Amino acid sequence: MDIVYETKNEPITVFNSKRLSITPHIHKVIEIIYVEDGKARAHADSVYTDIVSGDLFIAFPNQVHYYEFSKTGKYCVFCVSPKVFFGISEMFFEYLPKAPVIKATNSIADNVKMASDAFEEGDSARCAGHLNILMSDVIKELKLTAAVRQNVGTMKDVLRYCERHFFEDISLETLSDATHLSRCYLSHLFKDKLGIGFCDYINILRINAACAMLLETDKKISDIACDVGYGTIRSFNRAFLKVTSKTPIEYRNKYYSPLK
Repeated sequence: MDIVYETKNEPITVFNSKRLSITPHIHKVIEIIYVEDGKARAHADSVYTDIVSGDLFIAFPNQVHYYEFSKTGKYCVFCVSPKVFFGISEMFFEYLPKAPVIKATNSIADNVKMASDAFEEGDSARCAGHLNILMSDVIKELKLTAAVRQNVGTMKDVLRYCERHFFEDISLETLSDATHLSRCYLSHLFKDKLGIGFCDYINILRINAACAMLLETDKKISDIACDVGYGTIRSFNRAFLKVTSKTPIEYRNKYYSPLK
C-alpha cells in the first residue's frame, strides 16, 4: 500500500466535501470527519468501519487513514493541530482510539457547525474554542489505548523514531543503527511507501515543528532553526521556503493568531 505524507502547516483547516479521499495518507494533525449526509468505509491503521449520517470519525496524528466506497453526500472535514487542544496536545501522540467512530451527540453536531461557521468567518479563536468543546465531548466517547502497546509494522516504527529524533543529527545511517534495517531498505521504504526521500521527510518534520514555534513563541528565527535541527539559518530558510512556499517571516506574519 502506497502512503502519501501530507504537509499541514495551518493550525486549523476546515472544508466541506462531497466525497472523501481514497488515497491512504498520513500527517501530523488530527483529522475529524463529520458525516452530515452520505456513507463511506473509514480506515485508520488496521481498523476500519462504515460511517453514515450522524457519525464522527477521528484519525490521530501519524495514523494511516483513508476512505472507501464513499457515496456522494456532505462531509465536514477538520484538520487540526494537536496544539489547538489546550492541555491535552501530547495525548494524541501517546494514545490511539480503539474504535475511531462515534455517533455524534447534539452537542458535538452543534459545535461542528459553529466551528465550521467561525472558520468561514475568519475567526480562528472562536473556531478553536468550539473545537475544544467538541473534543471534550469526543474524548468522553472514545476508548483510548496507549500507542506503545499497538502492534505496529515496520513503517510506523520508522516514522515514530523519526518523529522523536528529527531535531538531532539524524541520517539514514543513524536510522539504520537504531532500527537494525539496512540503509538501502530504509531508502526504498520512504520512496516506495511515502513517495518522498528520507531527507525530504525529515525536512518536513523539522519545518512543521518550526511552524508551530513561529506561531506559539516569540523566539528568534535563528534560535528556532537551531532547535529543529538546522546548522545554519541559510539551510533553514531554504528548506522552509521549499516546504511552505513562504519565508519564516512571511509565515509568522500570515498565520499568527491568539491560539498560542
